[in-house]
Amino acid sequence: MNDRATIDHLLQRLTAHLGALYPDQDCEALAERIVDLFWPDKSQMIPRSEIAGKHLWDESDVAMITYGGTIRSDGERPLRTLHRFLKEHIGQTIGAVHILPFFPYSCDDGFGVIDYLAVDEELGDWSDIEAIAGDYRLMGDLVINHGSSKSAWFQQFLSGEAPGKDYYYTADPAADLGQVVRPRAHPLLTPFRTASATAMSGARSAATNWISTLPIPSC
Repeated sequence: MNDRATIDHLLQRLTAHLGALYPDQDCEALAERIVDLFWPDKSQMIPRSEIAGKHLWDESDVAMITYGGTIRSDGERPLRTLHRFLKEHIGQTIGAVHILPFFPYSCDDGFGVIDYLAVDEELGDWSDIEAIAGDYRLMGDLVINHGSSKSAWFQQFLSGEAPGKDYYYTADPAADLGQVVRPRAHPLLTPFRTASATAMSGARSAATNWISTLPIPSC
């Protein structure tokens, strides 16, 4: 996918999608930034015509979805137990394994992620993930719309430090947010005390920001 025509085709498709989401932005420039971030030297881009069968999934695929700690054995790390279970009892009946969040977390059954670059030590480590990926197509949850207030990123947000200070949105609690739909019982906005002396409501004497975040600091 190194030829200019193929890259231009990708940029054209990205621009169209971005235009639907961000009509007021320079979507051509955004598309260029995305391509540069993912493929800075354009050397790892693989055309779909070179992917066997062209389709990555179809109705014949069978995948197993599981938490990393669902299957356990005394004295063995759960991810290693999962891998052994797959090899001894499942074999090639399935072609893919989807492991729900396996990162360190503080709540929400693993979805309140503390560190996206680590494996929960109670489950195992990256070598266990790599071993499973060596035998099966592996899917994991990125969980970028959810997170933990105990994460380094969110602590950076609270103290105004980079890069986390730019990873979360704040909102005025008086704003009309009635169009936001989400399957959650708790409120959309949560107050947190930050290093800034300015709240989104404009009360400069307050150091509390009401925030709806991406990722959401759920706990």
